[in-house]
Amino acid sequence: MAGKNRTGGKHRLRKVTKSSSQPPVVQQVLIPPDIITEILSMLPPKAFARFRCLSKSFNSFLTESRLIQNLALHPTQKLEIQKLLFNNDHHTCPPRSLNLEKIDLDHCSLGVYFFEKLDLPYVSSSVASCNGLLIDYYYSGTFILLNPSTGEYRSEARPYGEFFGFGYDLTNEDYKILVGSWSNVEHVDHNICIAKVFSFQNKRWKSINPDPSAKLKPIGEGAVYVCGALHWIALDCCHYHSCRYSYYHDNHGRYYRQYISALGGRLCMTMHHSITKSTDIWVMEKYGDAKSWIKLQTICRYYNSDLKYCLSSICYTKNGCIVCRSPYHLGLDIYDPRNKSWSVLEFPRDLQPMCLRAAYEENFVSLRELLGDQIN
Repeated sequence: MAGKNRTGGKHRLRKVTKSSSQPPVVQQVLIPPDIITEILSMLPPKAFARFRCLSKSFNSFLTESRLIQNLALHPTQKLEIQKLLFNNDHHTCPPRSLNLEKIDLDHCSLGVYFFEKLDLPYVSSSVASCNGLLIDYYYSGTFILLNPSTGEYRSEARPYGEFFGFGYDLTNEDYKILVGSWSNVEHVDHNICIAKVFSFQNKRWKSINPDPSAKLKPIGEGAVYVCGALHWIALDCCHYHSCRYSYYHDNHGRYYRQYISALGGRLCMTMHHSITKSTDIWVMEKYGDAKSWIKLQTICRYYNSDLKYCLSSICYTKNGCIVCRSPYHLGLDIYDPRNKSWSVLEFPRDLQPMCLRAAYEENFVSLRELLGDQIN
């Protein structure tokens, strides 16, 4: 099998040719690492994990930090979310995952056998996701890093924060957590943001100095990670009203609730209209281009007509339906844009009420290999 070429950085495949009158001739074929990465990026995560057992040299190659990150961020890698993480608010059962491939829209319920029990601690609603890893920020004085695919988790002390974000620093090839809060400063007409960043590479917190003139305050706790950046919805700190978004073109009514998410690898906004009771789903087609916001869908008159609990878009199913966060925690709400219809897949009675905590991709690389040997 392939072995590591320490001088050329390539892997060798030995090709054996036989002749009736001569002994076998061994020819070595060099495969560049970028070609191997291209091949591996097309495979499912479980297959990628099995290849590590082929040989010590191949396992070493597969666990190199740079290769792992290249696979996680590879442009040919599928953007579809593969798993949903659920938790029971009553702590009566452990966290469970649901494979989207198993969802059958022709049935109105989900059996217990659809849910995989995870050997993980209780997962709260304060969760952020990046490359198959989850950060739970709920616990006082600590955060918990989880890999649902491997069942691993780590805890780390954290400072106080009113909002947080979790993502991957492409420049420094490092996973990081941002924690922010607000403080009153003398002679300033608005609160000043105080922020700290935790580096998993250096395993320490570092204070950063945001622009003191900034007057925008994030809504909610967790940020959404898309295209190497963290995103929040923000309010004007001085006048406390929603800012005018670049995608907002409707002057005949007002949106009274907005939710931000990542949908199919794109930045997504779910907007709820106060008059028509409809819901608009916007996505940014070209990241960073404010003019590329397009209205993906308008959902009229959701079955909960008063919209007391509003929808938020989570991910796509394999047939293009949109999975939304359930307002009642009794099922999974799925919208089919082809016929503009809703499907509500009910949870098993012994698992209710189940809460959808996060959507994530499968990642079978261990936390130690992903984050370096410094993590305990």
